[in-house]
Amino acid sequence: MAIAADSTVGFVAVKLDSESRMGEIYMVAVDPDFQGNGIGTAQKWWRLNGLTDKSNSRYRRFT
Repeated sequence: MAIAADSTVGFVAVKLDSESRMGEIYMVAVDPDFQGNGIGTAQKWWRLNGLTDKSNSRYRRFT
């Protein structure tokens, strides 16, 4: 979740499958007033790092 001025301005949704060890990023959302500032990209990389920290060997991202 991305916060600016005490408001949520973005979030990223992930799904973790412990059986297949697959992590899936299926939604990255940023408030239109804050788009174009790198928030979505930062959220994506933050979650990708989190997925690898959970010992998932693979991940999938839909756009």
